[in-house]
Amino acid sequence: MKLITIGCSLTKLFGFSQTLADLLGTELIDLSHPASSNQLQVNRLHELLLSEERIDSTDIVYWQITGARRKNARLQMNRFEEIDKVQQEQFTYPWHHYIINENVNIFDGKNRIDLLCCTPVKTAELDADQDLQMLLANIILMSHVTPKIIIAFGWEKIMLPSQMAIFKKKLTEHNINFIEETYLEYAINNNLEMFDDGHPGAGAAGPYLKEVVQPKLVSLGWI
Repeated sequence: MKLITIGCSLTKLFGFSQTLADLLGTELIDLSHPASSNQLQVNRLHELLLSEERIDSTDIVYWQITGARRKNARLQMNRFEEIDKVQQEQFTYPWHHYIINENVNIFDGKNRIDLLCCTPVKTAELDADQDLQMLLANIILMSHVTPKIIIAFGWEKIMLPSQMAIFKKKLTEHNINFIEETYLEYAINNNLEMFDDGHPGAGAAGPYLKEVVQPKLVSLGWI
């Protein structure tokens, strides 16, 4: 068994994923990235599926959904100078608006540029409904690779209430488990450390994982 985590900064920062792996006593594959979109999460999962790493029915996937209206785009490397110039002119370390995908395309052997949600670069018109449909379909497909997939929502308002109702309805129809209590609201409601930018502090991950996520996994008989 291994743990695969997918998400944005809420899953990436302050050892969230590693803490969960430690609680489960298992190997970790962390696909999360700060400022990522749901589309970027799907791209990274696709790359894992095409890699030499094997995923089987014993593996647990913790998939944290992020904001439905986050910008996203994957660009070819011939635009690197243009994209990096924006970085140099408008961002200071550690803030960044793009990453170079570490996995090369299996057909042309080249990396890609992934724009993050904070990018000022113009991207294709956002279609949140289509993006959510794509995301949901990929989650359902992944559940046929390993049934031990648990969906978490980063915060309560990551999508419209009407979209959330449909999303949860489809998850239920396909017997895909999800966690009702979000990480952000848990941290706020329990008066845990919060940063000015709205992220839970370093001490929030442990209590959430031990009091919310781990009991859910135990109730499902996965651990």
